Amino acid sequence: MKIQILAIAMAALCSTTMFGQAPPPAPQGPVEPAKAADFMVSGAEKDFISLIEAMPADKYSFAPSASLFKAPESVDFKGVRTFAQLVTHTIQANYFYWSPVLGEKLDQEKIGAIGKLTDKDAIVKAAKESMEYGHKAAASITAANAFEGAGRGAASTKLISLAGGVSHIRDEYGQMVVWGRMVGVAPPASSGRPPANPTNK
Repeated sequence: MKIQILAIAMAALCSTTMFGQAPPPAPQGPVEPAKAADFMVSGAEKDFISLIEAMPADKYSFAPSASLFKAPESVDFKGVRTFAQLVTHTIQANYFYWSPVLGEKLDQEKIGAIGKLTDKDAIVKAAKESMEYGHKAAASITAANAFEGAGRGAASTKLISLAGGVSHIRDEYGQMVVWGRMVGVAPPASSGRPPANPTNK
């Protein structure tokens, strides 16, 4: 029964990674917790990594500003992160969310070094390494430990912390998509899909 409840919970979380896509065939019977968790991580990884690879290196320093908009439009982009900073922030958060899943202490020195990265190749490499860490965390999820405490509050469990990392990637990815589109880079995840608003040229 516990495995069935966990499978349902993971299926609900994983559905966020499939928005706008045809759903896969429904599993027959309970899904292994680690397999469901890895599916969730993989979906976010695919969109995140493909976008940061598509963004040109010379645009990693881009951040929107009011000067890009015509008057009388009123916008406020004061102090927002550059594209590079969005990515490095996401990488740092991956370790923050996923280290408790594995019962590991957050490496503050490593987190600090990631925050100083500005070169595209170095950032993409670090992003891929952080997603490998996410797969490692997902592989550790079982029906027995999914609801064990993760040490970050009364309701913080290993499963919640794993899903929190994926949710955070999705949040930051949304901003990265906007930054990318503003410099002419459409997210690869949208490639081949019919326009959602054909009248918008």
